[in-house]
Amino acid sequence: MAIAYVLINCDLGNDEQVIEELKHISDVKEVNGVFGAHDILAKVESDQISALRDTITRKIRKIDHVRSTLTLMVIEELV
Repeated sequence: MAIAYVLINCDLGNDEQVIEELKHISDVKEVNGVFGAHDILAKVESDQISALRDTITRKIRKIDHVRSTLTLMVIEELV
């Protein structure tokens, strides 16, 4: 199982719209609005790293009002 946490910055005032779009992507398992340097935190899971990469580059980054993403790949799940 490939897992990544994606930190997302979006255009001011559009975080709720982006969150709604993320909820419709099957590989996005959790999505939360957050305070700090980023606006949204999404947990993305897939059976293969290539599918995970595809979800991030071709789906998440293509959502209207997404300005940037920072992807944190999980290398080991401890719990």
